[in-house]
Amino acid sequence: MADRYFLDLSQLSEQVAQRCAADDFVTRTVCDHCDYLMVLCTKSDAVLEAYIAGF
Repeated sequence: MADRYFLDLSQLSEQVAQRCAADDFVTRTVCDHCDYLMVLCTKSDAVLEAYIAGF
């Protein structure tokens, strides 16, 4: 049920772009049903933001 978005680094802040320098995209996965969010660098898998209800 989750939605996955691929965001171009040029759309994000300079701070995010520095953390994901080896990547072209950032992946944002969201599920409104289970209240889940994960934002990470696509190639390096560095987690930028994460939220899971009750965790």
